[in-house]
Amino acid sequence: MNNFSINRFAKTLWWVICVYARTLLLWCVAAITLVVFIGEILFQEMNSYGDPWSAIHNFSQLAAGLFIIVSLIMISLFAFGINDKRKRATFLMLPSSNLEKFLSLVVFTTVIGIACLFLAIVLGDSLRMAWYWLSGYQGPRMECVEMDGVTYHWWSSAIPQLLKELAPEAITNPMELPMDWCIANGMLTFGLWLWLHSFYTLGGTLLRKYAFVATSICILLCLIILVKTMAFIGLGMFQISWEDGAVKEYEIGSMAYVLSVLLPIFAVFNYWASYRIFKGFQLITNKWMNYDIYKR
Repeated sequence: MNNFSINRFAKTLWWVICVYARTLLLWCVAAITLVVFIGEILFQEMNSYGDPWSAIHNFSQLAAGLFIIVSLIMISLFAFGINDKRKRATFLMLPSSNLEKFLSLVVFTTVIGIACLFLAIVLGDSLRMAWYWLSGYQGPRMECVEMDGVTYHWWSSAIPQLLKELAPEAITNPMELPMDWCIANGMLTFGLWLWLHSFYTLGGTLLRKYAFVATSICILLCLIILVKTMAFIGLGMFQISWEDGAVKEYEIGSMAYVLSVLLPIFAVFNYWASYRIFKGFQLITNKWMNYDIYKR
């Protein structure tokens, strides 16, 4: 079965959702109760913020860090649910093509999983807001504070600040930045996130155990090599200086253009390699890897 059918893909995706809905729900409940709701309140008690804006700003940074890390973990768990022999046998016997099965796992871990994670963060922050509002919490010194024309209370939402933390600077502050700088920064950011997604997908497809840890170590090594190479050759990325709130001078390094081109190419290769490994899935494979190189 080599052709692609939207109908079969939708049924395969629905099967994946039904099988792993309980696991996804547990992840969301943990994000709501243990990390966001309790974490934000404990964060406030530990730091004793004097004004609501500082607290909400740090809540958003905490949530942004949580969102990025857990999202990457979800992506790296691409094949975790079918590492069990019984579940793998059932999945491989589904009446759909390899591409439909592959895309169903990608959509589940990337789109549905991350969307549910974001919803869990929103619900957790809403619980914190409701708790502060119902308890009448006013903070140690200030009840509210105005920042950039917006009034922040202790029960204000941290989600707008979270979205600002996740968005690149070229999007959040485009009016004060040069257009070519925004375009180059946006292209590099897009290429970086695309490459990260493809690399964690490849790691999750290749490895049966500790996919997130092993992939993160590889990325860290790549980052160290890149920084050392840039320092040795003398190449730069982005440099910008401000004076009285306006851009004084800026420079777009040649490495920014090089990476903007290379990262999407590397991402395409990672997706291709991931799919090739996925097509070779067997019922029984190596203890650590889904790809037995000695049998090829």
